[in-house]
Amino acid sequence: MAIKVLHAYRTYFPDPPGGVQEAIRQIALATKAKGIENTIYTLSPNPRPVVLKRPEGVVYRSKSWVAPVSCDIGGVHAYKLFRQLARAADLLFYQFPWPFVDTLNVYGGMDRPKVLLFNSDIVRQRYLGAAYAPLMWRTLRSVDIIVATSPAYAKTSPVLSSPELRKKVRVIPLGIDEHTVEGGSDHGVYSRLGLEAGEPYFLFVGVLRYYKGLQYL
Repeated sequence: MAIKVLHAYRTYFPDPPGGVQEAIRQIALATKAKGIENTIYTLSPNPRPVVLKRPEGVVYRSKSWVAPVSCDIGGVHAYKLFRQLARAADLLFYQFPWPFVDTLNVYGGMDRPKVLLFNSDIVRQRYLGAAYAPLMWRTLRSVDIIVATSPAYAKTSPVLSSPELRKKVRVIPLGIDEHTVEGGSDHGVYSRLGLEAGEPYFLFVGVLRYYKGLQYL
């Protein structure tokens, strides 16, 4: 029998994309090729239809009622649907941070093996972070494995490097299968950017977020 994995994050395709959504898609596509059955649970401002069938897996959506500081929050339906999906799964895969999934974990996920991909420390929201800390640490203690995407981040994150969690942390870099994205070439891009052919340059692909360090680049 195939291992059933339930991924959980605050938004997912076809809603506006971002790096975490693409990371989930890439993980699901890669593990599907190994016989893993992937389900994605998410919130959406317009969850109609509730169920979407995509190449990487089946997507289940609940209503996102509000999204303060990019933290989508659902209602009663969200808890009921997540609990139903969690009971059918062999493994839960959380994306951090998303405080609402911490509450979902308490309600319906505590008795399942769990992996958490640690995408970012909470830096700017200092007071909200302090209020959220007890629930955050409850989730981090409950998961079996915490994934960091680089050795440097595993060492420098105050949370990941803490003695309590250090043994749980595994470093697994993110990647993209080049066959899953549209290819092509456009040599005219050099002239539009004022570059000579062969001139070195940096390419950043992603959502513009303050914590990504683009000012240093």
